[in-house]
Amino acid sequence: MTSKKKLIKAEQLEIVYPKRKGSETTPALQDISLTVEEEEFIAVIGKSGAGKTTFLRSLTGFVRPSAGKLVVNDIDVMRTSKKKIYELRRNVATIYQSFNLVERMTALDNALCGRLGYIGNIRGLLGLFPKKDKEFAYRTLVDLGLEDRVHYRVDQLSGGERQRVAIARALVQQPQIVLADEPAASLDISLTKFVLNTLKDLNKQNGLTVLVNLHDIELAKMYATRIIALQRGRIVFDGEPEKLTEDLLEVIYNEYEHGEASKSNE
Repeated sequence: MTSKKKLIKAEQLEIVYPKRKGSETTPALQDISLTVEEEEFIAVIGKSGAGKTTFLRSLTGFVRPSAGKLVVNDIDVMRTSKKKIYELRRNVATIYQSFNLVERMTALDNALCGRLGYIGNIRGLLGLFPKKDKEFAYRTLVDLGLEDRVHYRVDQLSGGERQRVAIARALVQQPQIVLADEPAASLDISLTKFVLNTLKDLNKQNGLTVLVNLHDIELAKMYATRIIALQRGRIVFDGEPEKLTEDLLEVIYNEYEHGEASKSNE
């Protein structure tokens, strides 16, 4: 059996944000050690402020580690050049809770932004995308059920349609890893399941590695093959969804000071 590539390797990773006036310095992430293989579907859970968003942002180099080691797709995030960070970001796409779309632009133009890492910002601003890129972006939007909305401005779209445009932009990027930061927090349950089903299909059919921050535990158990729980910037659970018991959830969300709840990579 062929072993799968380790796309993410973190060793005693720590991230400390600059101290605010009159406040103590508190690490956003502490002692994070894990590996993520290709084709995994991982849900990251934890209370607000547990470090979930910081963890995802570290994987694209938008937040640089303060200590430890972080390697993403063979690029050492702590010890690399800006050029390599841009290369990293081409291979890691992010889907945001707030969509992060340009509302005055069309769905198609927003989807094409996924190609900026390949043609450069100047050519992108001038709209000088290759024909094959435009065709690819169009097909991706159609595949996501937006055939009738391709040329609509984003500010004319519903929340669910905007999130599909955001997914299309990520896919047009042709990444190896997709990060989704609470991608369905502002959507109703039917649209939430559509978004997660789409990510699951991409994971299974395209072999994409997916890490998604979720606040809904049942959805995390339903879709993920592995769950990582953070509490105050530390990993307190890492394992299969069925091993995440009610007792462990009580520890994770009530923040009892009982040390690590569980840490298993079995």
